[in-house]
Amino acid sequence: MKRILATIPGLLLLNFFILTLFLAGIYFYGDYFVGSQKLLSLAEQKIFIEANSLRSDFESLLQQKTEEAIWEDLANLYAREGVMEVFITDTKGTILFCHKQEYRGKQVWKYIPRLEQVEGYEKEEQGNATLYRNHKWTFMEMPVFLTTLEDGQTKVAAHIFVKWDYGNQKKRVFFLGLSKFLFGIFILLGVSILLYFFMKRSLSNPFQKLLENIRRLAEGEHELATYEGSIKEFSHIHENFSKMSKAVQISKDALKAERAIFEALFRLSSDKQDSLYLETLANQICKILSDEVFIRGVVIFEHVIKANKNSLSILGEHKGEFFDESEIKSLLKENMETIEKYGFVEIEIENQEDSAYYFFCTPVAGKTLFTLFLAKKLPSTKEVSKFFHALRNLLLLTFENFFTKQSRKRYENTVYEYGRILNYILKGQPLKSILEMISESLEKNIELPATVSILFVEKGTLRSAVVNKLPQEYNQIVEGIPIGLKQGSCGTAAFTGKVVISEDIETDENWQAYFDIVKAYGFSSVWSFPIKIRDRKEVVAVLALYFYEKRSPDRVSLAIINRYRRLMSIAIEHNYREKEIEKLAFYDVLTMLPNRAHLMEKFPTFMEHIKESKKQGALIFLDIDDFKDINDSEGHNIGDIVLQRFAEILNSTIRPPNFVARFGGDEFILILFDIGSTNEEIMRNLRTVAMRILHTLETPIKVKELIFRIRCSMGITLLTPENQNLEKLIQQADMALYQAKSLGKNQFSFYSEEIQNQFLADLEVEKNIRAGLNTNRFFVVYQPIVNTTGNVIGAEALLRLKDGEGNFVSPAAFIPVAERTGLIKDVANFLWHQVCLDYQTFMEKGLPWGFRISMNVSPIEMNQEDFEEKILREITDHGLSANQFSIEITEDLYMRNFQEAVRKLASLQREGFLIAIDDFGKGYSSLSYLKNMPVDKIKIDKLFVDNIDQVPKDKALVKAILDYAIETGLDVVIEGVETEVQFNLLKRLGATS
Repeated sequence: MKRILATIPGLLLLNFFILTLFLAGIYFYGDYFVGSQKLLSLAEQKIFIEANSLRSDFESLLQQKTEEAIWEDLANLYAREGVMEVFITDTKGTILFCHKQEYRGKQVWKYIPRLEQVEGYEKEEQGNATLYRNHKWTFMEMPVFLTTLEDGQTKVAAHIFVKWDYGNQKKRVFFLGLSKFLFGIFILLGVSILLYFFMKRSLSNPFQKLLENIRRLAEGEHELATYEGSIKEFSHIHENFSKMSKAVQISKDALKAERAIFEALFRLSSDKQDSLYLETLANQICKILSDEVFIRGVVIFEHVIKANKNSLSILGEHKGEFFDESEIKSLLKENMETIEKYGFVEIEIENQEDSAYYFFCTPVAGKTLFTLFLAKKLPSTKEVSKFFHALRNLLLLTFENFFTKQSRKRYENTVYEYGRILNYILKGQPLKSILEMISESLEKNIELPATVSILFVEKGTLRSAVVNKLPQEYNQIVEGIPIGLKQGSCGTAAFTGKVVISEDIETDENWQAYFDIVKAYGFSSVWSFPIKIRDRKEVVAVLALYFYEKRSPDRVSLAIINRYRRLMSIAIEHNYREKEIEKLAFYDVLTMLPNRAHLMEKFPTFMEHIKESKKQGALIFLDIDDFKDINDSEGHNIGDIVLQRFAEILNSTIRPPNFVARFGGDEFILILFDIGSTNEEIMRNLRTVAMRILHTLETPIKVKELIFRIRCSMGITLLTPENQNLEKLIQQADMALYQAKSLGKNQFSFYSEEIQNQFLADLEVEKNIRAGLNTNRFFVVYQPIVNTTGNVIGAEALLRLKDGEGNFVSPAAFIPVAERTGLIKDVANFLWHQVCLDYQTFMEKGLPWGFRISMNVSPIEMNQEDFEEKILREITDHGLSANQFSIEITEDLYMRNFQEAVRKLASLQREGFLIAIDDFGKGYSSLSYLKNMPVDKIKIDKLFVDNIDQVPKDKALVKAILDYAIETGLDVVIEGVETEVQFNLLKRLGATS
């Protein structure tokens, strides 16, 4: 042994052995120190990344992710090398999830000591996480935040705790390094023995090169001298030294690159500025990554396969001259399955041995983003694999953070737009303008390549509202499509009232009948949302989003769309309410005709039309005759239906542009245009219109089981450029209407000065009637009824009236006015009360029993429901009986409502009243009515008596009536007998009184 060491090769071998042993010890210590530090650094990074992923999943749990996914994440994290404890707690420290389920519900401090009880630890903040470390363990605490879309507030919802014990790991690293060292010594011994035999031959130059390489390696240099000798052992040793040098360099570079990229991207993802667009973010990421030693070029892009298009949308690039779109598309197509499965793939480049493509797939926020690196071709080592795995996670974290902020910003923009458009709605902007604003705003804020369409649902079909950006030919096809199942997305949504998402039109059964149509326009996906409003069960509109690519909605997009749906609902409902308010303000609710307010608003326009046409117009004031009788006898419900039918008749008779309005109650106003230019033409046309209305009303109206024959009276006045005061015109037409009613109703009258004078006179009479009722100007006189022997057998009560100056007002003047104004009821009440008082006075003065007073009853009075009860109550209150009175009626009472009149008179007859027909012979069909009427007596009018001794016809008529009365047992009273000749003649004809 000594002999060997004494030789130069032996000394060289000894020196080489000692030096190599020394270097191996240094390498062992360095490997142990660097490995420990790297282990700590990588572990902390790994804990942070995986905990971040766990936090993201847990936040998703709070957004309805399943608990099983959280348990799986915990198990994966716990399985990582060196992780000892993993907890998720609430804000009070109670364990919600743990790697051991039996810990759930317990306090975390039972398993992790409180920091205040531990000494000698370091504290480091990394983003939202806090790291605590000492010589035995690293402890990380990370809060979990929850952001609500409704109010945009962020709060701490839970905490994640991870404890990593690396004391044992350091021991493992130590013994691993020691084993490597011992193994190296063993190798060195073997090599030394072999070298000894070869050092005897030509060792000087190869040995010097080897020493030089060892020196360089010891000094941290990695460029080694090449060996060109023939000794294989030297070549093998040199090759191993080279590989070891490259491995150390790659490990250092990978660690450095990973830490640098992590810090840069984490700062970028933590940036609080929301002004970054995705393209800007992508460019910044490209710049950060391209600064690293491995990477020569970076491109971040979105790869989209549309209906007829396969495109790459570049979001950012650095040193992108290597980018060949056609080549990348081809590589993606060949490797897409691998990329989607593993998220990463390495692709070799032809004719470039030292370079390769590295693809990363990062699906986030409904997009699939790809990152393409042109980098050095790296060996498949553990360090390289970890580097790329960490890099992909960092990219994913950065993009997720960006899209989270962008989603929040999109939602905030939506809130602003919501308020802006709502303000326009409240200001009364037209509905079409509002819907166009909604369409444009939604397309802008949804940040998707969508075309918005808005359709109304009218009478079970789809009608275009806002479809400006869709092809016109397509809009024409959709217009009028009936709603129903499998009627496309919009038709189905309108029919079911549910959201219909057609992600793929080609396979969606709702589009089977229309697929060929939409295919021609390139649509691939349609989302349809029904719009409803309050108080209406059916769908009123449909909001649709068209896409040229297959697409499903994400949570944020749905939230934004639902906000716009609510806005559409408000806008449409506001429009409906405005129309309803307009109807209430300008249309009669019962008949749906324009009302008085509408007439007043439109009248200036009517007059402008008459002025421009240079032709006359007319205003007709129309009133239903005796409509109050219908309300009193049949009730207001029946009366309302009659008014509705009457309005329908007017609407069908008076065609546009003429105007029909309900003025109030049973009063209507017609405005007629272009009725002529000459007086003759005007009068002829107005008579034609009036007669057409009267003729149409001759057809009875059936309401339920009742039949009514409606009659009406009309007052007509002309509209001229000189006469534009609506109030005055209505007053004139009202005067003409008054005249028409005075003439017997169911006719029309034209306004004239004579009519105005008569109207004013009647107003004066009405004034006297009202004053008479309040100041005792009414009084009663009695006209005696005598028999042929000259004895007074009864009397007729006659009402008289004086005006304010004491002059008599003729009954022929005040009775019709009282009837038209409804004052006849008060007048009748006065008459009955006064007659009963007078009768008591007459009885006190010796009036014989059986003396009857005849009372005239107005048809209006008799139409009162309590007519019989009121009369009986009045006479009973004064101690009188029905046997002391006769009731006289006129024939037209029967003609108005025959059955009701018969019923009431029969009832009074049974009580003891005598029923007499006054002015008999002046009616139209008196004899035909006598057959079924409850009549005891008839009174022949004075008209037949005045000339009875001179006119044979009058004599014959009176004789016929008397004969009929004798045959039927009726009493006859002849009025107006003023001469002895008349008296004797009537006596001879058979008259008794």
